[in-house]
Amino acid sequence: WCGGATPRREPVSPTQCGWISIRAVDAARCRAVRLGASGQTGSFVGEKIGFIGVGRMGSNMVSRLIAAGHVLTIYDPVASAAAPAAAMGARVAGSVADAAALCTVVLASVPGPADARETARLIADSTKLEVFIDLSTSGPAAAQAIALLLAPRGLAAIDAPVSGGVKGAAAG
Repeated sequence: WCGGATPRREPVSPTQCGWISIRAVDAARCRAVRLGASGQTGSFVGEKIGFIGVGRMGSNMVSRLIAAGHVLTIYDPVASAAAPAAAMGARVAGSVADAAALCTVVLASVPGPADARETARLIADSTKLEVFIDLSTSGPAAAQAIALLLAPRGLAAIDAPVSGGVKGAAAG
C-alpha cells in the first residue's frame, strides 16, 4: 500500500512477485530511488534515510545504501547489530523515533507484521518523514493497517516485502 494504492495481487507461486499500483497523487510522494547498481547512482543520492532493523537481512541492504552514497540513520534493538553499519558511516540512533527524526524516508526490515505496525506507530509523528517502506513480509492486512495509521498524518506507506532470504539480500 502507498497511501491509497490498490492492494497487491497475491503471487501465483513463491518465486513470483506481487505488484502494487500507486495512484498518481501518491506517486509524487513515493519517489523512485535508483540505487547504485554497477557504479550508477540515482538522483536522490545523499538523501537522509532511516533504516530500522539491521540484522541478517537489513545489514546487507544498509551496506548497499551506504555504498550508493545515501546518508543513513539506523536503529536495531540489538545494539551489536548496528556496529558494522556504524563502521561504514551510518549514524546509530537511540530509538526508532530518533532514527526517523531527521529522515524523509524510513525503511523497516523487521521480523513480522506486529513489529512493522509498531515501527509505523513509533515514527508516525516525525515532522520530516514523508515515506515509510515496510520491507518485511507482513501481508495485506498489516499493510492496510499501516497505511491507515500513516495517511491522516500525510505519510505514504509502501508495502515492499523482500524475497530471497539472507542469501538474496547479500547478493543484491
